[in-house]
Amino acid sequence: MTILEKIAKHHKTWVRQVISFGCKPSEAEDVVQNMYLKVNTLINSGLDLCKISIYGNLLVLTKDIYVA
Repeated sequence: MTILEKIAKHHKTWVRQVISFGCKPSEAEDVVQNMYLKVNTLINSGLDLCKISIYGNLLVLTKDIYVA
């Protein structure tokens, strides 16, 4: 399973979290899609994200990068 697949497995959780910040559902989808793009950019730039952990609604990546 790739890192993006691991993250996308929790897609509904990410969307719900963004909605809880006050976004409309359609905006929340956009925010989550942008997160996927940013993570993909980090992967392509050579950042090692293989030590990914998911704690509740918080996605913790290496080098103290947090994406919710």
